[in-house]
Amino acid sequence: MSGYNDPIGERNSLAAQSVALREANNPYLLLRKAATPPPIEMYLSGESGDGYQAGVALEQIAKAPTSVHVVFLPRSDGGHTMALWRPQVKTVFRWLTLELGQNHPRLTKSKSDPLGRSTAGSTRAALASGTSSRAGAARKR
Repeated sequence: MSGYNDPIGERNSLAAQSVALREANNPYLLLRKAATPPPIEMYLSGESGDGYQAGVALEQIAKAPTSVHVVFLPRSDGGHTMALWRPQVKTVFRWLTLELGQNHPRLTKSKSDPLGRSTAGSTRAALASGTSSRAGAARKR
């Protein structure tokens, strides 16, 4: 929601720290370069000049089985605030529920699935507080 294809849009993100990391974490580049389109669904929302065009760009290059759902948010709805996102939560979870229904093939575990979520060694408290990132750790000091 209200994201960017190029991680440089969030200068404090870990992925924005180098060109290689930016390219490795740019969904537009990943989809464009994929030899086989990945079986993923994406929900993107944004306003004109702030995420919407990035979502449309992904939608235009996506090939089945990749699916991209883009939602336009009028500028009058606000900026990057909870006032903007709160009304979207119900819609996003409805979309997510439909996409990942009980019989969804991607919910079937395979031997290649990791045993748990990656935390990159961060503690639960650090993840919850936001201090597991470089920017968050710097704020804590």
